[in-house]
Amino acid sequence: MKTAVAACLVLSLAGAGWWGLSTTRPREWVVAGYSTTLAGRTPNQRYNAIRALEKLQGKVIKPGETFSFNRAVRSWSRDQGFRRAPVSFSGTLVPAYGGGVCQTSTTLYNAALLAGLPIVERHPHRFAPSYVPPGRDSAVAFESVDLKITNSHPFPLTIRGQVRQDQLLIQLMGPKKPSSIPLVREEVRRTSLPRTVEWARTQGAGMRRVRSSGRAGFDVLVWRIWGDRRELISQNSYPAMDRVIEVAGEPYCHRSWPGDGSLARQREESPDFIRARCPGQPGARRLDGKCHRNKPPRLAGVRVKS
Repeated sequence: MKTAVAACLVLSLAGAGWWGLSTTRPREWVVAGYSTTLAGRTPNQRYNAIRALEKLQGKVIKPGETFSFNRAVRSWSRDQGFRRAPVSFSGTLVPAYGGGVCQTSTTLYNAALLAGLPIVERHPHRFAPSYVPPGRDSAVAFESVDLKITNSHPFPLTIRGQVRQDQLLIQLMGPKKPSSIPLVREEVRRTSLPRTVEWARTQGAGMRRVRSSGRAGFDVLVWRIWGDRRELISQNSYPAMDRVIEVAGEPYCHRSWPGDGSLARQREESPDFIRARCPGQPGARRLDGKCHRNKPPRLAGVRVKS
């Protein structure tokens, strides 16, 4: 009797094992995918982009559901495993937790565009980022600035991501191939090149440092094309960012720009010259850490090159 029971148990386990081997997961098809380059990013920017990608991995967007990037990734703080990395703030790179996360949201945004999904919410950066064509970026900032997309397909979509060498790839997977795939094209209406500004200061004689590498500016339209039908996705204007070089050994710091007026007039109108009055000294201006009741005794040139 015991021998018969044991034999039945062995046969049952063998059958279960055979059934498990013969059962495969339903096949997934790539509905759309997009990749952006991580080349030139700092180690922490790269780390944060991949960290955000890990939080998106395997998320399912049901038919008719609106997906929120911020809700999926949550806050990109230290306790969530993110690091401090450069973030562009009004044209200046400052360290902040989660720097680099916008590259992941941008990659997802472009995958959604190519999948034909409606874009519920998307925000451009102040300046055009270098890892994507102008007009194709999607800035996020927890929790008020979000990327939201809606699954308009009659089947669920699963987010799959991976890093291949210097490429961050996001794919939207579904149980079947889409019947049609749109094209996404950007139409650049205007391009403005950055100026080169040399910023002088007193300390560190002989030092020359690039404070900002600068970026071109664009007026751009982004279209999604379905055969003969064109859908306007966005219309954005990105100003050019100055290339700023810090040059040491000059007595004062001035910021100016090309114009018809004299250099002295440009200095008088310069935001750096008039940015703050000196407490207790009516009429004085603060410049390079010093207070001047009238004009500085010498004008140190900020040389502006077009």
